[in-house]
Amino acid sequence: MVTVSVPLEFGNAYREGNMMVAIPAGCHAFTFELSPGENTALSAPQVIGRLPGIEGRQLMARLSFWYEMDRDGGIITICGSDFGSQRTMSLITYPEGLDETCTERTVGTGFYHDDHFGNPHWFYPTPLMPQLDDFLRKALVGACDALEMQLREVPDFMVRTRRPPPVLTPHDYMNLLAVHRGSEFVGYYDPAISYDETHRYVGVESVYAGTAVWGVNGIFANVLGSTGDDKHGWASWVAMWAHYCNGGAWPVNCTSNGYPVGFVCNAPLYGGHIVNHGAALPVPVGGNCYLLPICNAHNNVHYVGPMEAIHYQNAVWLNHFQQ
Repeated sequence: MVTVSVPLEFGNAYREGNMMVAIPAGCHAFTFELSPGENTALSAPQVIGRLPGIEGRQLMARLSFWYEMDRDGGIITICGSDFGSQRTMSLITYPEGLDETCTERTVGTGFYHDDHFGNPHWFYPTPLMPQLDDFLRKALVGACDALEMQLREVPDFMVRTRRPPPVLTPHDYMNLLAVHRGSEFVGYYDPAISYDETHRYVGVESVYAGTAVWGVNGIFANVLGSTGDDKHGWASWVAMWAHYCNGGAWPVNCTSNGYPVGFVCNAPLYGGHIVNHGAALPVPVGGNCYLLPICNAHNNVHYVGPMEAIHYQNAVWLNHFQQ
């Protein structure tokens, strides 16, 4: 079991003098006990403010988020604050003593009317409580980001964060469509070919799922059989890694430079397909793998030993692998 304390921080008070709701500046800590398996965490309620316009009742709040803990694999998976999903972190508020809730999410997810309307008393997207949704969402995004940072400090676990996929140009979108007939992979979409109703179009060969964070000196190894995985919509796999994990900056070192002791790295650097394991492994169709920058020598098909996350720990997470 993993214990985390997630801060919900209001840097300033909500609109002093508002006659409907008063939320003072301050920080509220919500504690969670995370267990193995796929779960939805729900905190105990806390008072975050007062509702002068609803009989002076206290404003209660609970935090909730989806997570998955694979204890054997040493992986905790959560949704990032920018990931639009019903599973993303949410802030549930309600007047004390009333069975009326509103739900705020880190991003809009298409549940706006279900989340905010339908109550006779507590619904805050109104002119009487201007920008309260933005005020709550800003604190919620900070709480979700803080959760991710706390989980990175948990020993013996890698943190995977689901993030929105890249926006593709129409040209890249068509270029990355895989064509199947039944269970048979036919090839990638070719506008010169006339397909019929027996064909169907599915996703790209390796799909961006988000990011993953290794511990310093965490062990990883090559994916066996990933050489032909070249469908990604970027100039290269290492360019994708630089964009999502290094602020756009190109890597200057092999991630495992200096390990094993005496190993000689050489140019160029690749966005290496890797696994969270100490020995090179094939990845089954539909499985997960990751990208870290590694040198030509470490990326060689004959190198099957472990590497260490010495110079970089942030990796791209790929799922639905179909190599």
